[in-house]
Amino acid sequence: MNKHEYQTQIKFLADYADTGLLTSYYAMNDEEMIEKEIKKLENIIHKPVEKVRAHFNRIDIPKTYQIYNDMELKKDYSMGYNHKIGFRAGTCLPFKFYDIENETETFLTLHPTIISDVMLKYQYRQKPDKALKIMIEQGEQIKKYGGHFYPVFHNFILSDLKEWQGWNQLYIETVKYFTNA
Repeated sequence: MNKHEYQTQIKFLADYADTGLLTSYYAMNDEEMIEKEIKKLENIIHKPVEKVRAHFNRIDIPKTYQIYNDMELKKDYSMGYNHKIGFRAGTCLPFKFYDIENETETFLTLHPTIISDVMLKYQYRQKPDKALKIMIEQGEQIKKYGGHFYPVFHNFILSDLKEWQGWNQLYIETVKYFTNA
Protein backbone atom coordinates (compact mmCIF):
# COMPACT_ATOMS: atom_id res chain seq x y z
CA MET A 1 0.00 0.00 0.00
CA ASN A 2 3.02 2.28 -0.03
CA LYS A 3 3.20 3.11 -3.75
CA HIS A 4 1.09 6.05 -4.90
CA GLU A 5 -0.19 4.22 -7.99
CA TYR A 6 -1.44 1.35 -5.80
CA GLN A 7 -3.10 3.80 -3.44
CA THR A 8 -4.91 5.40 -6.38
CA GLN A 9 -6.16 2.00 -7.56
CA ILE A 10 -7.23 1.01 -4.04
CA LYS A 11 -9.13 4.29 -3.61
CA PHE A 12 -10.84 3.83 -6.99
CA LEU A 13 -11.94 0.29 -6.09
CA ALA A 14 -13.15 1.38 -2.65
CA ASP A 15 -15.28 4.10 -4.27
CA TYR A 16 -17.24 1.50 -6.23
CA ALA A 17 -16.99 -1.78 -4.31
CA ASP A 18 -16.92 -3.16 -0.81
CA THR A 19 -13.36 -3.31 0.41
CA GLY A 20 -11.61 -4.56 3.48
CA LEU A 21 -8.18 -5.13 4.93
CA LEU A 22 -5.98 -8.13 4.27
CA THR A 23 -3.70 -8.01 7.28
CA SER A 24 -0.01 -8.64 6.76
CA TYR A 25 1.45 -12.02 7.62
CA TYR A 26 3.10 -10.84 10.84
CA ALA A 27 0.13 -8.82 12.07
CA MET A 28 -1.52 -11.81 13.77
CA ASN A 29 -2.26 -10.78 17.35
CA ASP A 30 -0.08 -7.66 17.05
CA GLU A 31 -2.63 -5.02 17.97
CA GLU A 32 -0.37 -2.10 17.10
CA MET A 33 0.45 -3.49 13.67
CA ILE A 34 -3.20 -4.29 12.89
CA GLU A 35 -4.28 -0.83 14.02
CA LYS A 36 -1.54 0.77 11.90
CA GLU A 37 -2.67 -1.23 8.84
CA ILE A 38 -6.31 -0.27 9.43
CA LYS A 39 -5.44 3.43 9.74
CA LYS A 40 -3.28 3.29 6.62
CA LEU A 41 -6.12 1.81 4.56
CA GLU A 42 -8.66 4.23 6.04
CA ASN A 43 -6.42 7.14 5.04
CA ILE A 44 -6.35 5.83 1.48
CA ILE A 45 -10.06 5.01 1.05
CA HIS A 46 -11.44 7.82 3.27
CA LYS A 47 -13.93 5.61 5.06
CA PRO A 48 -13.88 3.21 8.00
CA VAL A 49 -12.52 -0.30 7.53
CA GLU A 50 -15.12 -2.80 8.70
CA LYS A 51 -14.02 -6.00 6.96
CA VAL A 52 -10.87 -8.03 7.46
CA ARG A 53 -9.16 -11.19 6.34
CA ALA A 54 -6.01 -12.46 8.00
CA HIS A 55 -3.16 -13.19 5.61
CA PHE A 56 -2.92 -16.95 5.06
CA ASN A 57 -5.89 -17.29 7.46
CA ARG A 58 -3.45 -16.77 10.35
CA ILE A 59 -5.78 -16.57 13.30
CA ASP A 60 -5.33 -17.55 16.91
CA ILE A 61 -8.79 -18.28 18.29
CA PRO A 62 -10.03 -16.48 20.36
CA LYS A 63 -7.24 -13.85 20.60
CA THR A 64 -7.30 -12.64 16.98
CA TYR A 65 -11.07 -12.29 16.99
CA GLN A 66 -11.02 -10.49 20.34
CA ILE A 67 -8.61 -7.97 18.80
CA TYR A 68 -10.80 -7.54 15.72
CA ASN A 69 -13.86 -7.05 17.89
CA ASP A 70 -12.08 -4.52 20.12
CA MET A 71 -11.10 -2.60 16.98
CA GLU A 72 -14.77 -2.56 15.96
CA LEU A 73 -14.24 -4.59 12.81
CA LYS A 74 -17.61 -6.00 11.79
CA LYS A 75 -16.85 -8.82 9.35
CA ASP A 76 -14.06 -11.37 9.13
CA TYR A 77 -13.29 -13.73 6.23
CA SER A 78 -10.43 -15.73 7.78
CA MET A 79 -12.39 -18.76 8.96
CA GLY A 80 -11.20 -21.15 6.28
CA TYR A 81 -8.61 -23.78 5.54
CA ASN A 82 -5.52 -23.08 3.46
CA HIS A 83 -4.83 -26.61 2.27
CA LYS A 84 -8.19 -28.34 1.91
CA ILE A 85 -11.72 -27.66 0.77
CA GLY A 86 -14.17 -27.43 3.63
CA PHE A 87 -15.56 -25.32 6.40
CA ARG A 88 -13.21 -24.74 9.30
CA ALA A 89 -16.17 -23.82 11.51
CA GLY A 90 -18.40 -26.61 10.17
CA THR A 91 -20.96 -24.23 8.66
CA CYS A 92 -21.57 -22.36 5.41
CA LEU A 93 -23.49 -19.60 7.17
CA PRO A 94 -22.08 -16.42 8.73
CA PHE A 95 -22.23 -16.34 12.52
CA LYS A 96 -21.36 -14.03 15.38
CA PHE A 97 -18.07 -14.70 17.13
CA TYR A 98 -18.80 -15.87 20.65
CA ASP A 99 -16.02 -14.87 23.03
CA ILE A 100 -15.91 -17.86 25.35
CA GLU A 101 -13.26 -16.31 27.61
CA ASN A 102 -15.54 -13.36 28.38
CA GLU A 103 -18.84 -15.25 27.91
CA THR A 104 -20.17 -12.72 25.42
CA GLU A 105 -21.50 -12.65 21.88
CA THR A 106 -19.59 -10.01 19.96
CA PHE A 107 -20.42 -7.65 17.10
CA LEU A 108 -17.91 -9.44 14.85
CA THR A 109 -19.52 -11.69 12.24
CA LEU A 110 -17.42 -14.54 10.84
CA HIS A 111 -17.98 -15.40 7.18
CA PRO A 112 -16.60 -18.90 6.57
CA THR A 113 -14.63 -19.44 3.36
CA ILE A 114 -14.45 -22.83 1.65
CA ILE A 115 -12.00 -22.75 -1.25
CA SER A 116 -9.28 -20.65 -2.88
CA ASP A 117 -7.48 -20.30 -6.18
CA VAL A 118 -4.12 -21.04 -4.52
CA MET A 119 -5.50 -24.17 -2.87
CA LEU A 120 -6.81 -25.52 -6.17
CA LYS A 121 -3.56 -24.78 -8.00
CA TYR A 122 -1.01 -25.93 -5.44
CA GLN A 123 -2.64 -28.37 -3.00
CA TYR A 124 -5.04 -30.00 -5.47
CA ARG A 125 -2.74 -29.49 -8.49
CA GLN A 126 -5.61 -28.57 -10.79
CA LYS A 127 -5.57 -26.79 -14.13
CA PRO A 128 -7.87 -23.76 -14.49
CA ASP A 129 -10.68 -25.62 -16.31
CA LYS A 130 -10.90 -28.39 -13.69
CA ALA A 131 -10.53 -25.82 -10.90
CA LEU A 132 -13.57 -24.00 -12.30
CA LYS A 133 -15.63 -27.20 -12.22
CA ILE A 134 -14.66 -27.78 -8.58
CA MET A 135 -15.41 -24.15 -7.70
CA ILE A 136 -18.87 -24.35 -9.28
CA GLU A 137 -19.62 -27.72 -7.64
CA GLN A 138 -18.75 -26.32 -4.21
CA GLY A 139 -20.81 -23.19 -4.77
CA GLU A 140 -23.80 -25.19 -5.98
CA GLN A 141 -23.68 -27.47 -2.92
CA ILE A 142 -23.65 -24.44 -0.64
CA LYS A 143 -26.50 -22.79 -2.56
CA LYS A 144 -28.53 -26.00 -2.28
CA TYR A 145 -28.48 -25.65 1.52
CA GLY A 146 -29.07 -21.91 1.59
CA GLY A 147 -25.51 -21.13 2.61
CA HIS A 148 -23.13 -18.36 1.63
CA PHE A 149 -20.41 -19.07 -0.93
CA TYR A 150 -17.20 -17.19 -0.13
CA PRO A 151 -14.36 -18.33 -2.39
CA VAL A 152 -10.96 -16.67 -1.92
CA PHE A 153 -9.14 -15.19 -4.90
CA HIS A 154 -5.76 -13.49 -4.88
CA ASN A 155 -4.81 -10.45 -6.95
CA PHE A 156 -2.10 -12.29 -8.88
CA ILE A 157 -4.75 -14.49 -10.51
CA LEU A 158 -5.50 -11.46 -12.70
CA SER A 159 -1.83 -10.69 -13.36
CA ASP A 160 0.45 -11.47 -16.28
CA LEU A 161 2.67 -13.68 -14.14
CA LYS A 162 3.68 -16.73 -16.16
CA GLU A 163 2.71 -19.27 -13.51
CA TRP A 164 -0.82 -17.79 -13.34
CA GLN A 165 -1.51 -17.50 -17.06
CA GLY A 166 -4.98 -18.81 -17.86
CA TRP A 167 -6.10 -18.65 -14.24
CA ASN A 168 -7.88 -15.32 -14.67
CA GLN A 169 -10.71 -17.31 -16.29
CA LEU A 170 -11.32 -19.09 -12.98
CA TYR A 171 -12.13 -15.74 -11.40
CA ILE A 172 -14.05 -14.33 -14.36
CA GLU A 173 -16.16 -17.46 -14.95
CA THR A 174 -16.87 -18.00 -11.24
CA VAL A 175 -18.13 -14.44 -10.88
CA LYS A 176 -20.20 -14.74 -14.08
CA TYR A 177 -21.68 -18.07 -13.03
CA PHE A 178 -22.75 -17.02 -9.55
CA THR A 179 -23.96 -13.54 -10.46
CA ASN A 180 -26.18 -15.00 -13.20
CA ALA A 181 -27.31 -18.05 -11.20
